[in-house]
Amino acid sequence: MANPELKPPPRKNARSKKPVAAVTPAELALMKKHQLDVQDVLPSPRKISPFADGYDLEAEGMAVAHLLAVDEPSPRDPLYARYEEYLDRVRALEKMRQSHATRAQGNSDVPLEQGMKLRRIGALTSRDEDTMTVHTLEACRLYTGVSPEPGSESRFGVPGARRAANALRQLFLLSGNDNPVADLKLIETDERLAEIRKLIAGQEKLHADKLNERRNRGLSYSILQSKSPQVFSLGYHSPYGYAVGDVCVGFDYCVRVIKSASRRDLVSRQEEHAALHRMKREIRSMFENAITASRLLMSPALLGLCRSDYLPQSSEVSKKRVEAAKAIFGVLPQEVFIGTKTSRHSLRNQRLTSKDVELLRQISVQDLGDDGDQAISAAAASNLI
Repeated sequence: MANPELKPPPRKNARSKKPVAAVTPAELALMKKHQLDVQDVLPSPRKISPFADGYDLEAEGMAVAHLLAVDEPSPRDPLYARYEEYLDRVRALEKMRQSHATRAQGNSDVPLEQGMKLRRIGALTSRDEDTMTVHTLEACRLYTGVSPEPGSESRFGVPGARRAANALRQLFLLSGNDNPVADLKLIETDERLAEIRKLIAGQEKLHADKLNERRNRGLSYSILQSKSPQVFSLGYHSPYGYAVGDVCVGFDYCVRVIKSASRRDLVSRQEEHAALHRMKREIRSMFENAITASRLLMSPALLGLCRSDYLPQSSEVSKKRVEAAKAIFGVLPQEVFIGTKTSRHSLRNQRLTSKDVELLRQISVQDLGDDGDQAISAAAASNLI
């Protein structure tokens, strides 16, 4: 006679919807042989089932595990019927998954031929070429930059917008590798772009107000424009390239307004030069920051840097990359390091667990308290790169 303590309360069977009889002594002996608990062989509603009748595939798989482990299970096994049912359900689930994949994860009421259209739709493209029209020599030079003459003793040129856009594209791509320094440099670029746009807008308004004041007095002055404006093809592959282009055309129009005011004797030549020099200095400083960061991060010493390199279980190669990054760029702000502060555009995909993020938070707190990491020397940077 079976031990009454081992008898579970009656439960409903997934197929018949009728109460399941108590486990027989033969089944109990079999469960003891395979070290199975009574609850392991009964369907459990604790998980969402893909089947309408609530069939628990995981629990049933555990119940018939001893039959699945052999090549030819015995039909005389007390759980053989449930074993066959389990195999049928596995096949049914596989068909459901195939149908789900064919519909591109669409709702079940979407016809298959309509769901497949999601796989056929192409990427967004521009029918017309993206261009930038420039009227001033200053804006043209800002876009092209200046390279040293071949054979000259000069080693340094003037960075242009095109080169800066390519550097920002590299940083944009590095952000997809979870590179914290690339994220920081993109955030700095966002902030610099906002400051530069504000500066340009302020200079434009200052000189446009002077022209409007004369217009109110009866003098109608137009904004100067080029007889032969030049059109530049953009074709950037990152949002930051277009942001740089926007700064160039904004600067171009502001130059036109300032020169219009200077020609009408509303500002002196010195004031015109000072206003243009200030804007060009800020813009080129942003260019240089992006170009330098891209060159360093693409160097062999730092290529492949990512947040997981900072974790205690990282490899020796990863630790060397972290050491090089600290020596060159210093300690990263905590909100950037743990990913709570991000740039306007980033390819970053969070791959770290919450436990890893907490470790990164602790690491950043320790680094922020280390004054030795704050002192960065040019000699140390040159030795690492």
